[in-house]
Amino acid sequence: MNEKMGPNVRKLICHHMATIAVPPNGGMADALKALTTPGRLTEIAKESTEWVRQALEVVKSAPNNPFSSDEEIAGEILRRVEERLRQRRISSK
Repeated sequence: MNEKMGPNVRKLICHHMATIAVPPNGGMADALKALTTPGRLTEIAKESTEWVRQALEVVKSAPNNPFSSDEEIAGEILRRVEERLRQRRISSK
């Protein structure tokens, strides 16, 4: 992430933080643990920031990368995450 962190990158970091704090099939106890354990949110933020940095680098290094910025890449990842969530909601009805 060489450029200034924009809203899509921040949102992607926050999304990843949420999935660490409350993993799949997790619940309120996981959220409370993440919020009440000293230093845990800082750990989660660092881990998520590094994960996003690596994800952006992987996409940027791809030979057929159509994106020109971290913001565009993060926006596309978020769009795909939202689409998967929407599909899960539809299939669970």
